[in-house]
Amino acid sequence: TVNASYISVVNAQDDSVDWTEGFSGTLTNVYVKHGSEHDKGIEADGFNTDIGNNSNPLFFSKPTVENLTIKGLGSGTGNEAVRLRAGTQGIFKNVLIEGFEEAFDLDGDQGDSPTGAGVTSGDLHVTDATFTDIITKLKNDTGVTFTEGDFISGDGNGTGTDYASWGTLWTRQ
Repeated sequence: TVNASYISVVNAQDDSVDWTEGFSGTLTNVYVKHGSEHDKGIEADGFNTDIGNNSNPLFFSKPTVENLTIKGLGSGTGNEAVRLRAGTQGIFKNVLIEGFEEAFDLDGDQGDSPTGAGVTSGDLHVTDATFTDIITKLKNDTGVTFTEGDFISGDGNGTGTDYASWGTLWTRQ
């Protein structure tokens, strides 16, 4: 799998960060700034939804994302910052999301796309997150019952990307 640090995506026309097929690396210091034609800040799939999860035994993506900032165009735009689906798992640490209708949208079911089961097992969660100009922090479309507190801990404690570690030649928009 791949680990990556110091990722900056500005005004992309699709998803800024997109994973699938068992990705289990670590992404550190990720900065995303939405443009007017942008889709999601992160779209995360546990498996390739075009061909299905054909692994035996079944596996799902489970990366770690640390020091993440996603800046949107405002909560009135109807956009989602992060979509987690198709059974993806993942650990998010130190997150700052601003300017979206939805911060995290979890999609799945209780069968072959068990995204919600990752929350109840502890394999999908957010620690230390701050939400600014967000209407809905968590949208649960998984068919699994859990609370916002089961998924997000440390609400208000996230600072996002550690810009000081990037060095003097980096700029941000």
